[in-house]
Amino acid sequence: MTLESSESPKALTDQSWPAGTTPTLTVHCFAYNHVDFIESALKGILMQETTFPVQLLIHDDASTDGTAEIVKRYAERYPNLIEAVLQSENQYSKGKQPKEFLNPLSKGKYIALCEGDDYWTSARKLETQVDYLERHPEVALTYHDVRNVDEKGNALCDSKIRAVTGKSPPENLDTFESVVTTLIPNLSIVHRNIDYPIGKMGRRVVNGDLYKFAMLSAYGEMRNMGVTMGDYRLHEGGLWSAASSDRKTHQLIETWIAIACEVRSEDSLVASKILGRYAFSKFLRNLRLKRRPEVAFYFRAYKTAWKCSFRFLEGRPAGILSVAANLLYLVSFSI
Repeated sequence: MTLESSESPKALTDQSWPAGTTPTLTVHCFAYNHVDFIESALKGILMQETTFPVQLLIHDDASTDGTAEIVKRYAERYPNLIEAVLQSENQYSKGKQPKEFLNPLSKGKYIALCEGDDYWTSARKLETQVDYLERHPEVALTYHDVRNVDEKGNALCDSKIRAVTGKSPPENLDTFESVVTTLIPNLSIVHRNIDYPIGKMGRRVVNGDLYKFAMLSAYGEMRNMGVTMGDYRLHEGGLWSAASSDRKTHQLIETWIAIACEVRSEDSLVASKILGRYAFSKFLRNLRLKRRPEVAFYFRAYKTAWKCSFRFLEGRPAGILSVAANLLYLVSFSI
């Protein structure tokens, strides 16, 4: 359901829909010990101006700093808009992701994400992205650039994507390789509510956004909106920001292993090649530095890349020429 075409978008807090109306979009907000930031995230969501109904699901993972109390207060203030899932025990420590609790509750045709320490800056963000998806059925996901900001919201850079990659992303991501090698800020995405497969390894990865993009690439293209509509906050309490360089690299490798082993077979060769090259370069570097535990870790990852690459042959004639061609392709891992 949408507002009459003659009506302008309205702020979510000013909208009124008949009981039982199915939301067009569901927002997932994940919070854990974000007491200093959660209100900025919620205000950025509530200020959204749309022509369609929105469902806001907030997952608090047993915060100990008062975040849950703020979430509860907002849920009580906007009972027709917000549904809070307040955990009494931390689920992340048990290997469970927030999406496992929010996905079954999501009624929207589309899904948007915003972590409790980030926030949106454009009131028409959701309207813009949903309108685009409605007009382009071949697109599974839309995204945009964001700024990096500090704990107080002061800008550190105007483009997170350029700051990390050194270049602007292409407008259209229409291949598996283009999707998984492009930085897509998690807080920027709006995607179709697709029940994509999540494997056993995928449920455990920390870089769940990269895994999700890899899986969603099987359902359509991904488009960059070409504008900046959010702020990504860097602070000491962030799980990713606070992790050591080695730990971040290990987590990224583990994510690529999950992707290579669980993505559809026709994309597994590309994923395995990316994993293999990355793991091999880290293996050589740590071999020179004589870091034996790291050498063992990256060697195992490299072997896994070779093993997963043969999933490419699933459903294909496994003739000698096919196997030979695959082996020759894999040699490029170490080049």
